[in-house]
Amino acid sequence: MFNVDHNVDHPTETDAEKLVALVHGRTVNKLGRDAIIGAVTGNISPIDIVVIRRCLTMIDL
Repeated sequence: MFNVDHNVDHPTETDAEKLVALVHGRTVNKLGRDAIIGAVTGNISPIDIVVIRRCLTMIDL
């Protein structure tokens, strides 16, 4: 199992560069950094953040 730290500096981090750094390298290589930055700079609500955080917690189990 991989031990991946999904924590960012702040629980409501919105800096695209920090968020892209959390994406797996193969995904970045496949889709391209610009595509991922575009995806994470869209309209993300506080509810979306909670759901994503819960999904990441489940992955770490």
